[in-house]
Amino acid sequence: MKLYSTETEVAELCEKLKSEPCIGVDTEFIRETTFFPKLELIQIGTATETFVIDFQKYGTQSTEKFCDLLKNPSVLKIFHSAQADQECFFTSLGVLASPIWDTEVAASLCGQGDSLGLVNVLRNTIGVELKKGHTRTNWSARPLAPYLIEYAHQDVKHLVELYEALNAKLKELGREAWMGKLVEKWTNPETFTSDPEEMAIRLSKSRKMDAHSFSVLMELVKWREEKVRQKNIPRKWLIEDSVLVDLSTVKPKDEKHLKNFRGFHKAEIRGEIDSILKLIQVASQNPIDPPEKRRKFIKLTQAETRALELLKCYMGILADEHQLALKHVLLSENAVELLRNQAKTVEDLKAHRFLSDDIVDLMGEKILNFLNGKSTLGIKNLEVKIYDLPQADDKSTE
Repeated sequence: MKLYSTETEVAELCEKLKSEPCIGVDTEFIRETTFFPKLELIQIGTATETFVIDFQKYGTQSTEKFCDLLKNPSVLKIFHSAQADQECFFTSLGVLASPIWDTEVAASLCGQGDSLGLVNVLRNTIGVELKKGHTRTNWSARPLAPYLIEYAHQDVKHLVELYEALNAKLKELGREAWMGKLVEKWTNPETFTSDPEEMAIRLSKSRKMDAHSFSVLMELVKWREEKVRQKNIPRKWLIEDSVLVDLSTVKPKDEKHLKNFRGFHKAEIRGEIDSILKLIQVASQNPIDPPEKRRKFIKLTQAETRALELLKCYMGILADEHQLALKHVLLSENAVELLRNQAKTVEDLKAHRFLSDDIVDLMGEKILNFLNGKSTLGIKNLEVKIYDLPQADDKSTE
């Protein structure tokens, strides 16, 4: 039940851990009242031991030795759903763990489904039952109750064993390199640096927007990102997303009009009214054409709607057959384009980029057969199955 909380204690622990080939890593943090996650605990597990670092205390001292461990190329860091943990390390320590391995991603590549929690993956893979129920705990409270410390230990107790089992399955399926490509983004600092343009594109999808309005939205998003980082508060505590979109569309010209908008948190924007009005005025005079990736598909025809449903069903069956989560096979936003730009060869599929190269290599021929009317779906014994169709030059009568 020991909590490692001093620079010396953690340095000694890191010295011990640097000889391990792999370690499980998890974090506990809170962020309900802040923009950046506030790291409270760091849990580490080997094949035989678990350790918990009280970052609330340790983080006020030199963290160099722990950062060295996170970056040590000889020690594989195993996470379950690495994104949040890596964000904590990036914003609290300025580093990202590398190399890493993600049991959630691995489970999805082994056919266990999308976004499974650790409890389910442990149960499905190695038969371990893990009790959960403290996801809303205030991890900043001190002293921590013994049962919470025990809970923290349990989160990493089985990660190395889970890694070994899932990695063996990935080797059997030939998907180790695929796994590496999928987790690579969580070791890239750019992943954790917000992109105002991407955020503006996402928000603009809720409203038809011309170039003038999109320009205003882009600048408002940039302004909000700068302010919430300075104040370290959640975005919605300053201005809610829907208000940014409304401001971009309406473009208020005076203080009275601006203050009529609901969703402003007046205490947080005190002294910013003039800046916001000027920003709106300048941005509206410098229109930006919405990027090509904002382009919406032309309205589906009735025939396309039916074909799309059939395609999704077909791809779902292929995903099951190959023990893959559907998200790795086909993204919803690519399905329509895949139908409209019917490829004739595997090279065509790769060129269009609607499917990953891994998927094309794995099942490209079957996808082409379906898109080109050479296979179909049928029901047998209440189970939907894929059937190849006889071709004109096929002498088979089946």
